[in-house]
Amino acid sequence: MVRSASLPVCRPTRSWQETGLGPIGWHTLRHSYRAWLGDNGEPLTVQKELMRHASIQTTLNTYGGGMMDSMREAHGRVVKQAMAR
Repeated sequence: MVRSASLPVCRPTRSWQETGLGPIGWHTLRHSYRAWLGDNGEPLTVQKELMRHASIQTTLNTYGGGMMDSMREAHGRVVKQAMAR
C-alpha cells in the first residue's frame, strides 16, 4: 500500500459533526470499504485488486478484521440450524 503525507484527512462534514463523529481518515474509509466488499461476498482476488494491494496477504492480514461480524453471523445461523434439529 502506498502511503502519502499528501493524502488529506477527511474533515468532518456537518452530518458527521451532528452525529458526534470526529475527523475520519482515509485509512478508516479503506477498512470500511474492504469490510463491505467482504460482506457482499466479493472474491478475495477482486478485493485485492480493488484495494490496489500488491499481495493478497496484505488484504487478508491488514484488512481481515472486518470480517468478524460476518463470521459471527454465519456461526449464529449454523447454531440455530443445529439447535432446531
